[in-house]
Amino acid sequence: MATENTGRTLKKWVRVVIKTMILVFFVVGIFLILISLNLSAPVKKVLISYDIEQSPKYKVNVIDNNYIDESSLLKNNNYVTNLVDTIDLEFNYLYEAIKPGNYEYIYDIKATIFGNYQGSSDNENSGLWTKEYILLEPTSESISNTNSININKKINLDFQKYNNEVVNFKNDLNVPISGYVEVVMNISLNGSAENNKINDTKTQKFKIPLNQLAFSIETSAKKNDHKEIVHTKDNRSINMVKFDIGILMIVYSITLLVLTFKLIFNIKIKSKFDEELNRILKNYGDVIIELETNINLDDKDIVFVKSFNEMLDLEEELRIPINFIQTSKNRGEFFIINNNICYKWILKC
Repeated sequence: MATENTGRTLKKWVRVVIKTMILVFFVVGIFLILISLNLSAPVKKVLISYDIEQSPKYKVNVIDNNYIDESSLLKNNNYVTNLVDTIDLEFNYLYEAIKPGNYEYIYDIKATIFGNYQGSSDNENSGLWTKEYILLEPTSESISNTNSININKKINLDFQKYNNEVVNFKNDLNVPISGYVEVVMNISLNGSAENNKINDTKTQKFKIPLNQLAFSIETSAKKNDHKEIVHTKDNRSINMVKFDIGILMIVYSITLLVLTFKLIFNIKIKSKFDEELNRILKNYGDVIIELETNINLDDKDIVFVKSFNEMLDLEEELRIPINFIQTSKNRGEFFIINNNICYKWILKC
């Protein structure tokens, strides 16, 4: 088959150069964008830091008896209820900051009896009775230009007074209850140091069982608490010159790739003529002869047919194969020669 290829074809070395340019521009563009970004981690600067220490302490004072020689017992022991007289409770609070400031703080101490019904299977949720006592009214104090606040308060708790409250409730009302007294100190601190606000609330607590043959005392407080007020500086930045150049190089490389893709990869686009010709040769190639050179038809009578289907009908009727030759890029001739007659159909787009 004679064909005329008029499509543009680039030489191999030209295609290699264009591909290299596209790759280099794209890679350099990505590199410029990456080095234009400063993704350093944020820098944290401590403006104010402070520590709060709490250390609740106690000792148990006992009545004169034939069994214990000491007049008072230290913490973390078990104590016989009938031998206990009073309990010395000590609340200690120490605030220390790295920089001085102005502060206001308020604190109070309360004792609360909790009576639990012993007939319930769930003693933790069987609260039956409570009674509150104010041991220290809310006390407010202010202090300026200091970096330290120290609060030390002592309470002498009449243990038998609170224990008898539960015993009397049980006997008078004939209700089986157990109970305990909680002695709590609440401390609320508000202030500022170098224009940085400081707000903090702390609690110290003693839990003392009542109406028991013997008991131990539980203390509750966050002993050491370190806090910081931090300013975070974001150091992330973009070098816009490098970033813009990188973007332009990437856009240029992608644009060049789109415009030259078919040329640098030697991709040929089939025309409508090529598609139709391929369809005919694929379906009817067994009755078509493709010619390299044309046949001299000057002495033949030319009869043009309307469609390729008519050519197929003639081929079937005359039992003569169909000849084909491509005369130009988008033009080809199909013809059958029978004696002095040439039947011809022209494919063109």
